[in-house]
Amino acid sequence: MSGPTTSREEEIAFLSSLYQAERADTAAVFTNTLAVLGFALTYMAAVAGYVTTSGSLNGSVLAFAPTPACALLAYHQVMVGMNGARSHAAFLIEKRLARLVAMDPSLTQGTPTRKNHEHPKRDYRTFRFGVTVGEEFLDPGVSSWGRSSATILVYGSLLIMTAAFSAHTLWLSFRHEGGVFSYAGCLLCAVLMASMAWNMWLNLKRPEVRP
Repeated sequence: MSGPTTSREEEIAFLSSLYQAERADTAAVFTNTLAVLGFALTYMAAVAGYVTTSGSLNGSVLAFAPTPACALLAYHQVMVGMNGARSHAAFLIEKRLARLVAMDPSLTQGTPTRKNHEHPKRDYRTFRFGVTVGEEFLDPGVSSWGRSSATILVYGSLLIMTAAFSAHTLWLSFRHEGGVFSYAGCLLCAVLMASMAWNMWLNLKRPEVRP
């Protein structure tokens, strides 16, 4: 016994509603990602200003001062990866809709070529729309060397800045007799920084978008 059949119009309607939901979720995740990043940077600036100007510091408190910043930025990288996965899901829906909807062949969505570090040359005569436009700017596996190097430098700077902030604060913790708390703070920061670095690497490779 055959299952229920779906007409072309029903499939287009279903994919259109699914696509709208994916794009809405992607936009929401992107907004939250920026909010988390802004809060983490503000927190580090506030703590750095306090430890620089304060006349008395508590080593035990300082031991855990870098933890929220490391945790926020590690979570930020998880959200960046999730946003990339959702963008890819929306892209697949775009490709399917482009096949279903009758339109000029020149408007058919092309697939961005992923060649690891061998970035493809963009053909500016080829029409682009939707998710692909953003991918060609932000995805290091698709964008040009100029675009991808900017993305890598930005996220690499975040990692270095967080590591420097954590090291300086933990050094002050040891100086002000944080004792065992200083060692606990070092362990927490090390685990979170490793998680942040690993997720950055995954976001560069984007294994979830490979066929």
